Amino acid sequence: MKKKEEVTTILVVHNEEKLIRKCLESVSGVSGEIIVIHDGKCSDNSLKIASEFTDKALEGQGYGCLEPHLIDAFYMTKNDWILRLDTDEHLSDTLIDQISKLDLKNTSFKCFRAKWRGWNNGVVFKQEPYQEKIILFNKKSIVSIGIPNYAIVSVAGQGETLNGYLEHTPVYVNYGLKEWMLKRSKHFAMVEAKLRYAGSIKVYPADPKLIPPKIIFRNKYPILTLPIFALNTYLKSLYATKTARTTFVFKKQFVLAHAFLLSQILLSYYMAKEKYKKPIGAIRGFILKIFQR
Repeated sequence: MKKKEEVTTILVVHNEEKLIRKCLESVSGVSGEIIVIHDGKCSDNSLKIASEFTDKALEGQGYGCLEPHLIDAFYMTKNDWILRLDTDEHLSDTLIDQISKLDLKNTSFKCFRAKWRGWNNGVVFKQEPYQEKIILFNKKSIVSIGIPNYAIVSVAGQGETLNGYLEHTPVYVNYGLKEWMLKRSKHFAMVEAKLRYAGSIKVYPADPKLIPPKIIFRNKYPILTLPIFALNTYLKSLYATKTARTTFVFKKQFVLAHAFLLSQILLSYYMAKEKYKKPIGAIRGFILKIFQR
């Protein structure tokens, strides 16, 4: 199979030596360039394995999420067409074949989606209709924001859905309350709050005017906007349970709905802490000086 030199695969990883090889093997045949960025210091063999497939495997700053690294990679790549997936995902043989046959130089489409098929202990979820995920896109047609869940904000132009599957095969599947509602929700809320107030938010293309108004509005009023964002996120996630075909998928969607609700509450809390950290610190320091006299 001839490589598609006009395609760059971008992969952001974090100590995922058990998964990265299968992922890279699936994309290597349809990628003229592969960029692998490790989130923070690598403490396993992830980058060593990645170096077998590319000379662009590097350690990045430890953000705690992939979005800022993705924007950095957009500026590093030599190509406009980007193939992006997570480390616990790989392209099915059918999807590889379809991508290899695309005429990207002459297509009118700006992005291509694939059916996202989840696996649990070697068994496919019964989840028709399958969720679709944008995996291949022209970077000149997208807007990307460097905070969690805003990797692709919009695509200027039409897209097409391919027939092949993007296979999601994590090492273990854990949709328990402790994992999602306590650990992950808290982690991503803290990460997003810090990125929102750590100077200017990264955006691609590099134009602050492209940042959606809802992000700016929430940054200004983290507590006031909580009911709107929390209720909207919760209802959308809860509605997804209606498509569940098995008890496992229903449990997954149900837990995620409540996890996303909690994440919105935590996000507003941590955003308020970040936004008012300096004035609160100044007040605390002033009070301490008074009592020290």
